[in-house]
Amino acid sequence: PEAGASGAVCGRCHDAVRRAFDEGAHGLALDPKVRPECVTCHGAHSIRETEAKSLVTSCVKCHRKGSREEMLGADMYREYRNALASIDKAVAMVARADAIPLPTEDYHARIRDAREELEGVAMAAHAAKIEAVREAAMRARSVGDEVQESVGQKLGLVAERWLLLAAFWLFTGLLLVVLNRWRSAEKAS
Repeated sequence: PEAGASGAVCGRCHDAVRRAFDEGAHGLALDPKVRPECVTCHGAHSIRETEAKSLVTSCVKCHRKGSREEMLGADMYREYRNALASIDKAVAMVARADAIPLPTEDYHARIRDAREELEGVAMAAHAAKIEAVREAAMRARSVGDEVQESVGQKLGLVAERWLLLAAFWLFTGLLLVVLNRWRSAEKAS
């Protein structure tokens, strides 16, 4: 589509993203004839999903380097990256729990919830509203942190059980050695 029509075309399926964009800084402050549109970041023909990292570089296409807008993009990316790091760490811990195996169905569901919250970060970024980005990132990060804490406790219990089991078998082995020697001493006398 032509640049002027892209918002209408893309907005048919991506209505919530379009509304966020229209209600954000670009949609409210700029003349619709000159403001950036979907094609500015996502391309016109080979539509591509942009990486969150582009929040750092996209703003300087229109705003000067070192501007408040560039810093806003960097702040939004930082929030996204921190939330994603928490989710990724939770995924790794759940994978360790899966390998034991421990029941992890609830954790997989919670990670899906966290990823949905992370999509809210992208939605808020389309509106260029740092408060909304922080709020969505905080929700995603808190779910990731919650899963990490809960799985960490279960993994700690498993390690504790293995240690107790090892101590039990060591004690049992030593007891058998002592009993065998005692029995041998009884037979010898």
